Amino acid sequence: MKLYLIRHCPVRNEEDVFLGSTDAACEVDRPALQRLADQLPDIDVWFCSPMLRARQTMDALQEQGCCPDGCTVEPGLREIDFGSWEGRTYAEIAAAEPERVQAWSDFDTFSFPGGESTRDFVARCDAVLQRFLQQDWNRQVAAVCHGGVIRMLICLALGLPPSKYLFFQVDAPSLTVLDIYSNGGVLCGLNL
Repeated sequence: MKLYLIRHCPVRNEEDVFLGSTDAACEVDRPALQRLADQLPDIDVWFCSPMLRARQTMDALQEQGCCPDGCTVEPGLREIDFGSWEGRTYAEIAAAEPERVQAWSDFDTFSFPGGESTRDFVARCDAVLQRFLQQDWNRQVAAVCHGGVIRMLICLALGLPPSKYLFFQVDAPSLTVLDIYSNGGVLCGLNL
């Protein structure tokens, strides 16, 4: 199976703040999406996060001729909920809550204050990957989603520890390509 993961178009100031469960609109970059669409083969099955920025990106891709038969909105593809860290910069959080930032290094037991636990996020992403794997193995599957979700799906598909998900930089908008086999995956492209 070939899995095409598309990160949504950028949200203003997104790179400066934690933006997970905040349902913000994106700034659709039609030329970048056209270049991305030109790299895609005929996709058999499309999925999309329910979040506004992903749906706007999906709509723009449909205008480019992708996904003519529509897509399945997959709630498990939503971005992680950073709780009270939403809308704040890392510097602000580190200055105000250094103990909690330090606790994040214990990835397996960490919960964002008022938000989602990393354990729940990993389980949710793994459930999505298992749904993808239920598709016909000879299919091309695409999903429009978020940077954190793409990072986690890379780790899960490659058999890497989930705590390594921040090792991957996923630009907006961009395409990540994974070949999925019965015994694991191969990262074929990142930030295409």
